[in-house]
Amino acid sequence: MEVNSLHPRKLIYLMLAVIASLTACKKEIEMDYREVEPLIMIEGRVTNEGVSVLITRTRNMDDPVKGRGLPGAEVCIEADGATEKLLYDPATGCYISPSGMKGQTGKTYRMTADFEGNHYEATSTMPPPADIKATQFKWLDFMGDRMLFFIFEATDPQPDQLNYYWYRMDRETTNPWLLEHTDTSEAYRWGVFDNRGSIPGLIIHDIICMTENNAEKDEEEDRKRLLYDGDIVSLSLMTIDRATFEYFKTLSAGQRGGANPKGNITGGCLGYFTATSITRATPIVYHAE
Repeated sequence: MEVNSLHPRKLIYLMLAVIASLTACKKEIEMDYREVEPLIMIEGRVTNEGVSVLITRTRNMDDPVKGRGLPGAEVCIEADGATEKLLYDPATGCYISPSGMKGQTGKTYRMTADFEGNHYEATSTMPPPADIKATQFKWLDFMGDRMLFFIFEATDPQPDQLNYYWYRMDRETTNPWLLEHTDTSEAYRWGVFDNRGSIPGLIIHDIICMTENNAEKDEEEDRKRLLYDGDIVSLSLMTIDRATFEYFKTLSAGQRGGANPKGNITGGCLGYFTATSITRATPIVYHAE
């Protein structure tokens, strides 16, 4: 599906970001990470597709084993005066709704979790969805190279106010190296943004994928960031509240600076709780030509 060309101001911002990344010096730095006591991490979502709460413990930077969801907690979701206790699902490691509860736009949800003698809670109000209208790949000439963008267009459900969005790009690949060295549950790209500077009622957002030069070189250190012919890309777009936006914004910054993200759950744990509307685009296949 076709979408409009890049907005001039957004294009300037993107090019400045690319320049910064391309001109940064590469230097191997040995990090001396301190071992600390594991912290509780809660990731809770109420969406139009269902409810899930994942409770894990943090792990050291050099620990390659991905944490599993922890059983033994009492987790509840409350809305409109009614409370439902979630049940632990061993298959996913998450606490899920036994009734198949799904979030509704405009409702405020409260999550409580009692685990190992500690009480955690948070609230979030579910905003209306942003319907995805079109997606496409687009190459743009840049500094003697070409840059591949994934561009999507969506409706802005509340153009008269500041809205926040969280996107996730997933991919299915048949590339043997990626299948062996990557975790298929991890997103290919993700990020958050708001509707400042957008055309009223319309969102056009651009995601940098790769340069043509890097794709042709196909060096091992770049492969997780590259797309290969036949890769199937799926886009999910979520409308979120400001607290969730701040969490993922500080999470992204913290990955570069080593700081913990700013969560919205009380009780002394890491993580977030969000009520969010999800829309999904029709998967699109990347063709190298």
